[in-house]
Amino acid sequence: MSLEIRVARATSNPIARDHLSNGGAIRSFLSRDPGSLQAFSARAEAVDARFADRSALRDLVSAPSEASTSALDRVVAGGGYLVTTGHQPGLFGGPLMGLYKMLSAVRLARDLEEAMDAPVAPAFWVASDDHDWDEARRTWLLDSSNTLVEIALPPGDADAARPAMADRPLGPAVREALDALEGALPETDFSAPLLAALREAYTPEATVAGAFEHWFGALAGRLGVLFVDPAGEATRAASEPILLAELAAAERQERRLADRSTELVEAGYHAQIPVLEGGTNLHLAGPAGRERLFRDGDRFRMRASGTVLDGDEVRERARQARALSAGVGLRPVLESAILPTLAYVGGPAEVAYFAQIEPLFAEHDLEPPIVVPRFSVTLVEGKVGKVLDRFDLEPADFDRPAHEIAARVLRDELPEDVAEALKALRGSLGEAYARLGEAVKSVDPTLSGAVASARNAALGETREIEKRIARHAEDRRDIAIEQLRKAEVNLVPGGKPQERVLNALQYLARYGPGLLDDVLAAMGSLVGAPAGR
Repeated sequence: MSLEIRVARATSNPIARDHLSNGGAIRSFLSRDPGSLQAFSARAEAVDARFADRSALRDLVSAPSEASTSALDRVVAGGGYLVTTGHQPGLFGGPLMGLYKMLSAVRLARDLEEAMDAPVAPAFWVASDDHDWDEARRTWLLDSSNTLVEIALPPGDADAARPAMADRPLGPAVREALDALEGALPETDFSAPLLAALREAYTPEATVAGAFEHWFGALAGRLGVLFVDPAGEATRAASEPILLAELAAAERQERRLADRSTELVEAGYHAQIPVLEGGTNLHLAGPAGRERLFRDGDRFRMRASGTVLDGDEVRERARQARALSAGVGLRPVLESAILPTLAYVGGPAEVAYFAQIEPLFAEHDLEPPIVVPRFSVTLVEGKVGKVLDRFDLEPADFDRPAHEIAARVLRDELPEDVAEALKALRGSLGEAYARLGEAVKSVDPTLSGAVASARNAALGETREIEKRIARHAEDRRDIAIEQLRKAEVNLVPGGKPQERVLNALQYLARYGPGLLDDVLAAMGSLVGAPAGR
């Protein structure tokens, strides 16, 4: 396979870096070492104390394959655990990083199952209550001409309600998006089956979240992945006690979050979640869509519409219509309350979330799961690898534009040895013709003019040679810039890391579904040496 898979841990902020390396003051904010089996064993004991019976799990997760069903059965029957991760649903699966989160969770679950001698299954939390349509409706990939192509559904009406992705149908435009995708993908042995599976998932009647889960289930179900939809009836029912308890403790939780944010900043870190005065960790669905709730005296105000409700009215809506949902700060708390979660696999921002929200668990008499930084992956195809080898570059070197890289690896002027040789030639010609000019005076003084003309002609020829060499050097530089730009659009499309922009489909069409197994194989162990349970 002409594809190199480069993996690293996703630690692009100081909190994530220190969490992985046990550096700085991080254990004051994230109490458990993500590489310690002792930490996982302690967490398992806390889960066991809450979940004597795992049978309710069958109603809370979906199993899209025989492998997933088998994993679920083992967890329920064997008193097992989940390694969870999650992402907001994006068109055709969204950017690669959502897939890498899932694969990192698969890897960690396998590592822990072997090390702890207990059933551990990966579970993907589909953030179906997300309502960012502008993000969910588009995706990007490189076509056969190496051009970055955006495929998108129509933008929403800015003045219309913003329904959650669980309630938003894809609509007829998804057929055009699928046609555009087919036109952008290379025709290979793998592309037709991929497109068939996508067309089965992405129908006009399907919701954004439903299609996303269907597609990821078809893609990774064979790896034993389970799925959790917070909009599912059973999940909403199980979540209600936590949501209502959070509503009652909103003011206290705001203080906890504000205090922890201050502590993080004083320790030299950052607060990932903005703490807004009166802000709760809850959202309420209404005519304007899903809106964050703010405390307004002893009542609550919906942020977008300005609707003011008292606590009883909010509770009634929660019970009657299940309209209450968790905000980003409460989602991990809610998950730990309803699922036997051993660990959560997250990106750098999510690791920072956990450092900030750890105090919120106490209100619900819960302990946080162990948060484990996911793997970051860069796929380097053969054509890109050749460019990197030619110029002795790494993907990380593309933190600057291609023309700046070219200026660093190729001199804008003539190569030094060529420039020195031309300088020496001009010098020697000048000296030789000067001596000849003096010598011919004794023969015939009028010959000095002929010698000067010959010298000027020789120097002129030298200048022409220099120009030709310079043109070749400039052509070489232009070719290098073009090659570097092609590598740039593969590695940092739009100036962002590949995994945050490109869809997996362009690679799956070239290398097949076995690519997932290859990425898993490239991922190293996420925990320490095996130890007893």
